[in-house]
Amino acid sequence: MVENICGTPKADFLKVCEYIAETSAPDKTASFLYALGWTQHSIGAQNIRTMAMIQLLLGNMGMAGGGVNALRGHSNIQGLTDLGLLSTSLPGYMSLPNEKQADLQTYLTANTPKPLLKDQVNYWGNYPKFFVSMMKAFFGDKATAENSWGYDWLPKWDKSYDVLQYFEMMNQGKVNGYICQGFNPVASFPNKNKVVASLSKLKFLVTIDPLNTETSTFWQNHGESNDVDPAKIQTEVFRLPLHLLRRREWVYRQLRPLAAMALERRGRPGDRRHRW
Repeated sequence: MVENICGTPKADFLKVCEYIAETSAPDKTASFLYALGWTQHSIGAQNIRTMAMIQLLLGNMGMAGGGVNALRGHSNIQGLTDLGLLSTSLPGYMSLPNEKQADLQTYLTANTPKPLLKDQVNYWGNYPKFFVSMMKAFFGDKATAENSWGYDWLPKWDKSYDVLQYFEMMNQGKVNGYICQGFNPVASFPNKNKVVASLSKLKFLVTIDPLNTETSTFWQNHGESNDVDPAKIQTEVFRLPLHLLRRREWVYRQLRPLAAMALERRGRPGDRRHRW
């Protein structure tokens, strides 16, 4: 079946299966990395669930170097969702109340799923507990049962202000400034010309990235690839360079001993630059 559908020779497929099965040994492990090829497949959810089941059977979950790990399509989208930075989200994959959810009970009822079957595992049935824990983390002793754990202090959204909506507002001249960190909408969004036109209507744009991106240079004419007239774009662009923390630390750790050795060998009396 695999050979007929995928074109993979049977012998090669079985050899891969043997390699995977060998990781069930106590001194071995395996990690499966997947990206959009799995998630956007017509049976993407089944693909990922099947791989998780295989890893469970092999004992590779919860092991160093094991598990099933997603490779995101955009910069730190996992952290974006974990921390609740979307316009309608709270940290921990909880929802920010909307203006129709006037009180805590209405909000919890709308967001706490009920089990479909008797004795069904219902992890998100703990939503009220998660919410109270978060509010206590936010407001400490000020959040009490008497004041609905500070529910009234949370903003209530009227509509989603996701990045697509934000650029639509930008295109309509309703946005003055945009701070863009670790994101390149000119290269990421489907309608590049509309994105460039939207950025051209801003009063200011701040980009925070280790390198120049198409977004930070949207106002530059690059012929057919970006045919704009810089003289007609009044957006003031501020580029704030950002170093890569992990790489900088790695380079520092690797080069520091070499630099110290080189300076020490120069043997200059009183020179202590190797201690920098």
